[in-house]
Order: sequence, then C-alpha cells, then structure tokens
Amino acid sequence: ARAFLTRESFFTTIVENKSMTQVGDALIAPSEPGGVTLHRLVRGEELILTSGAYLAGDEGVKVESSMQSPFSMFGNYSGTGVFLLRASGVGCLAI
Repeated sequence: ARAFLTRESFFTTIVENKSMTQVGDALIAPSEPGGVTLHRLVRGEELILTSGAYLAGDEGVKVESSMQSPFSMFGNYSGTGVFLLRASGVGCLAI
C-alpha cells in the first residue's frame, strides 16, 4: 500500500555485508537533484516524511504510510499530498 499511496518504489533492496573482516560501502542517490541527509532516529522518536523523501534506513527503522486529514490546510495547499511516510524505530535514516 505504501508504494501505491505515496509514489514510493514498490521494490526494496536489502544490502548486507556478511564479512567480519572487510568493510563495504553502499552508494545511494535521490531521483531528484538535491542533497542526502543522515538522521539518527532514537527510541520514541517519529519522523514524518513527504513522498519521495525516504531513501534508505537501518534494519531497526520502520517506515509506513500515514494519512493526514484531507481537510488539512497543510496537505491541501503545500503540495505534499494526503499520504505521508512515518519513520520510527532506532537507527540511521537517509532522507
């Protein structure tokens, strides 16, 4: 439902380094021009993201779709839409 409602990708890629001796890198980039920010979520914190803002997250980060009120002035006039993403849990989030 998240992919359909928020125009996010339907597919999810899981990157895992199983080597105990070598460090690896995973390179990510947004589809739109702009920078990427890493935000560390702590227990009890929630972050509301607009459509297209979510790039990647640690295994402990949960991202689900959330609906704001269709009568909200913010949703109607800001261009964010009625469906947003809600990130919670513990870990690093790339937005």
